[in-house]
Amino acid sequence: MLMNPCNITRKVPFEVVNYEEVIDLWKIYKNGSNFYINENMELKNIFEFHKSNANHIVLFSSVNHDNCILLCKVDEKYFNLLIPISLRKDYSFVATYT
Repeated sequence: MLMNPCNITRKVPFEVVNYEEVIDLWKIYKNGSNFYINENMELKNIFEFHKSNANHIVLFSSVNHDNCILLCKVDEKYFNLLIPISLRKDYSFVATYT
């Protein structure tokens, strides 16, 4: 999927100190305890997409990090990868791949 151009790329108004924060929020959302997430519509929309049935990758790059996290869903299985990113920006962004 990553070999294809991304479907959407957009700046997001949040950053993390550690990508474990993203995993923790995803687990909260996936399990239905999403009070904080409902307050942040952009995050809710990203997680709704990730919860969808389609095979996909959500790439999240937080500002000032040398790595990014890939939230992947393939054949109904979720997995996450932390990979280096050479494209450093002064803002956080999300890209989706299907």
